Amino acid sequence: MILFALDTLFLSFFFSILNIFRKNKFYIYLADIFALLCFFDLAYFITKSYLITDSFYINIFIYEKLICAFLLTIFTYFNNKEHWRIIALFVIAFAAFFLVHSAVFDISNATEISSIYINSFPQILLFFHYIFASIAQSLFLSSFIISFFFFYERWRVKNKRFGPFIKLLPSLPELDKKILLFISLGFGFLTISLIPGFLIAKEVFKNFYIFDPNNLLNVTLWLMFLIYIVVRKRTKVMTERLSLLVLISTILTFFSIFLSYFTVTFHNFR
Repeated sequence: MILFALDTLFLSFFFSILNIFRKNKFYIYLADIFALLCFFDLAYFITKSYLITDSFYINIFIYEKLICAFLLTIFTYFNNKEHWRIIALFVIAFAAFFLVHSAVFDISNATEISSIYINSFPQILLFFHYIFASIAQSLFLSSFIISFFFFYERWRVKNKRFGPFIKLLPSLPELDKKILLFISLGFGFLTISLIPGFLIAKEVFKNFYIFDPNNLLNVTLWLMFLIYIVVRKRTKVMTERLSLLVLISTILTFFSIFLSYFTVTFHNFR
């Protein structure tokens, strides 16, 4: 099952690269088809894992597969826009990283994972907590890619270093609008994911909030993105400090995914 997902993802990646050098609608369609096949294969795998087990669990590797699946939907969105295909290529590269990493290092055991919960644990809350959180992080990772190209393009314009590559990218105002859109959407999904997270903490630990490195980081990220949205709405334009805030926030988002590997946290589902 995962081998099929890997094959289709790399085929999509291949046709995406091919389209950059030899523009052809046929390559775009093939890249989209293989990306969607990978998405549905991952969706089937995760749904099947949910339905066939008595106690649903999610570990870090299934979480990475969720992020990969949602990144693929973002890829197909960008891949069908004329000046966004370079960014789409980077999005699918991130998706490939998460899928390969989860496939290579997934040595988890379902019994060990589910045993950390009490029998009455509300599994549906855990499911939606991870679904919404993975959508939010997919959007934040995409905004990181867009922010990187925003920095790059603005540097080229500022130093008057124009070239053929910059013509392949969207304009600065377009990049700015997409950063705001993706962070706003990601902020909304992150907020929704925190609600079942608090309810899960109440069920398991008898308290709505527990001190945990991952919890602390996610609340910090929530505040940073809130500051960005409020300030960006007031300034009406992306400033240098705001773009730096976006990059730092999204880098921390990437770090939060792998925090389970390096520290003691209740989000450690290895």
